[in-house]
Amino acid sequence: SSGINAEYGGGGIVICYCMAVAYGHVEAAFPYISDTGTFPPESCVFTLFLNCAAVVALAIFTLKYLHVVQYNRQCSPAVTRINTAALITGYIAAFGIMVVGAFQETNVLAIHVAGAMMAFLGGTVYMFLIASLGFRQDVNFGVDERQYAKARLVMAFLSLISFVIMIIATREAFAMWYQEHEHDTKPPQLWSKEDKGYNVHLVATAFEWVMALDLLAFLMTFSQELHIIQLQVVLSRLQIISSSYKRSLLRQVMI
Repeated sequence: SSGINAEYGGGGIVICYCMAVAYGHVEAAFPYISDTGTFPPESCVFTLFLNCAAVVALAIFTLKYLHVVQYNRQCSPAVTRINTAALITGYIAAFGIMVVGAFQETNVLAIHVAGAMMAFLGGTVYMFLIASLGFRQDVNFGVDERQYAKARLVMAFLSLISFVIMIIATREAFAMWYQEHEHDTKPPQLWSKEDKGYNVHLVATAFEWVMALDLLAFLMTFSQELHIIQLQVVLSRLQIISSSYKRSLLRQVMI
């Protein structure tokens, strides 16, 4: 399911980007992700993809939480607190994704930005919490998850650094944009190299894309342990079917 979410989320972003460029709603060179889903018809596809991706993300966060609980029923209170905190921040991030899709930046900017902060900050905190579990010696995962711990920590720091750079660059870029375009109607979605702050704008948008792809890659690292959970569910169902079949045969023999 983690791989499905990564492919689905990444594919949805690419489709919206292609549509926005084709309709002339954004410049082709690194627009903000939200810009690719601002105007119809791509805004409709953008909302659909983000809502579906958020639901799948909720499922992944829940499965990961249950995975840690299943293998650490006698774990320390610290592990329980970290695992619970990770689940809560994951849910916040998923809700933020839904908010971003539902409230386009040209309609309700404040709520759209709040949703983006929930998604990116919540996702970054989630990455740090899950990475920290991988370094604890008192945690059992059923698999050798510590091989992923260092990679997950690097991804978490990459997300944090990208977030800080994106915020600073966005603030500076828009300050220059509004200084130049205060009295005209050109939308920032059509930011071009002739406009002030273009290079700073590219830095901001590039690191936003890095954050999004980084989170998708992080979720893909769950594939091994979530595969074990899915296998256990299948085996449990097979055992139930086998038991029911045996009871049916026994009743027929007794008759």
